[in-house]
Amino acid sequence: MNAPTPQPTTAPRVFPADPCHCDGEPVGGTHADAGMMLADYFAAHAPGVVPDWFVHRWTPQEPRPTVDHLSPDDQRRARAWLHDPIYDLSDDPESDLYKYQQAIEAWRSASMEHERMDAAVRFFQWRWYYANMMLHFRTTGL
Repeated sequence: MNAPTPQPTTAPRVFPADPCHCDGEPVGGTHADAGMMLADYFAAHAPGVVPDWFVHRWTPQEPRPTVDHLSPDDQRRARAWLHDPIYDLSDDPESDLYKYQQAIEAWRSASMEHERMDAAVRFFQWRWYYANMMLHFRTTGL
């Protein structure tokens, strides 16, 4: 005896709702747990390119280490090194120049990580800003 073949279902496909976000109207269901909210839908379909005018909230980057604590001759050498860091300032781990060089290199690494995270935060904050504006304009008609 042959087994019955399963029939394709025509029910709409819904996505799990974000329990932390309950604004808007449900899409694909009547309750928040039945599918994603309208704000989620708008955020998912926000333009991929973030406009230049969008200002996001993010923590500022740490300031670059200064040369104020160095002697005037070491300050001159350190400033020149900042423009051309192809050589080491000092090989002596106890010298102020060596410590300054290590601080600058650590700051540069942290700066690159900060810029990478800043771009990610800006991207995701844009999506939710876009969704909130779509809901706002949908309800006010402005």
